[in-house]
Amino acid sequence: MLGPVQKKWLLSKLSQSTATFKVVSSGTLWTEHADKGGKDSWWGVKNEREEIFSLIDKQKIGGVILLSADRHRTDVYKIERPNGYDLYEFETSKLTNNHAHSTKKNALFSYNKGNFFGLLSFDLAKTDPEVTFQCITIDKKSVYSLKLKRSQLQAE
Repeated sequence: MLGPVQKKWLLSKLSQSTATFKVVSSGTLWTEHADKGGKDSWWGVKNEREEIFSLIDKQKIGGVILLSADRHRTDVYKIERPNGYDLYEFETSKLTNNHAHSTKKNALFSYNKGNFFGLLSFDLAKTDPEVTFQCITIDKKSVYSLKLKRSQLQAE
């Protein structure tokens, strides 16, 4: 998925970051439940995906959030990690398009009605900082919200 220079840069920046939250964004899905058997997603390059996720686990890099797109719906996935904390992926991409992909049963949330977008909000002033993901319709109606505390995104 990434060339050697890109991957070296990403792994280095993740390792060095002192940010409360680290948002890792991709144009395609991270989840193992990707469409097309994962052929055009990170699941299609499992070893490279695992290399990134294992770095997060081994170095106990906290606060990582995954963003993705490429599907005409909004999905929220919880990617369980046996040697680290569970990673959350927020996928959204249907603000203007009328075409919809089917919802996903394996997602924590999956939505494809009308037009919508995803919004991430950060509250860094709290003792345990929070990030909130919302799916908002083009008519400004919030149809889903998930709040995560920074303490949830940290290996023990």
